[in-house]
Amino acid sequence: MGYYPYPFPIMFHAGLSMGGSSWMKNLLGQIPGYYDRPLPPALSLPVLDYDDASFVNVPDRCYSYLKTHMNPKQENLDVLYRNGVKKILITHRDLRDVAVARYYRLLAQPKPGYASYAHMSKAEGLAHSISFVGSHHKVWIDDWFKLAGKNTSRFKFITFEELKADTVGTLKSVLMFFGISLPDRKIRRIVSNAQGRGTLHKNLIAAKVLPFGVSSTFRSGEVGSWKHEFDQYHIEQCKDWGIQ
Repeated sequence: MGYYPYPFPIMFHAGLSMGGSSWMKNLLGQIPGYYDRPLPPALSLPVLDYDDASFVNVPDRCYSYLKTHMNPKQENLDVLYRNGVKKILITHRDLRDVAVARYYRLLAQPKPGYASYAHMSKAEGLAHSISFVGSHHKVWIDDWFKLAGKNTSRFKFITFEELKADTVGTLKSVLMFFGISLPDRKIRRIVSNAQGRGTLHKNLIAAKVLPFGVSSTFRSGEVGSWKHEFDQYHIEQCKDWGIQ
């Protein structure tokens, strides 16, 4: 700190899982002077809650970028505020596309404790993913909006769709939110470096060794992919969950 004229020591990012948070991470991970810090949850996954001890690896005199999937709870916000977090970025995505992305991710990379989509038909797998997104992801983003309503100046919400339509402009708005000014040529270089170019399988393998800010876990990054993946049953299922 002191070398860069940034007003906020901590750039905090809470991202919806499968909602473009890795892309935003790759963009913000390249901001000069900021460094990614591990922020271990106070409890084991998937309960993403934090306490003051979670900030033990966040130094006082350095700039830190913290990307999490933190639960939207007042107790978690209180921890952030006590530990110097002034601004919070929230990223999310059309939940129908999240359901599709989640289905293909678990199909390509099964995880213990999660449904095995390889043993289901595609229709069954998508239906299961929609139900999971409706009961988990929708609650996550709805609760963040409720918390942000109490103090709107501390929060900024960015959608994957915005980032896709105008990556440079959206990144500039995020940087402005955190009081960061960079030359246009630097911003465009950051955007170029963060683009996902491979298949999901290749990106997952490469992400294990590529540096922070360059790796990608994208499958396609397509907006509206649900339109050619869902049948009428899935569309009605989304309506029942209030998913959009």
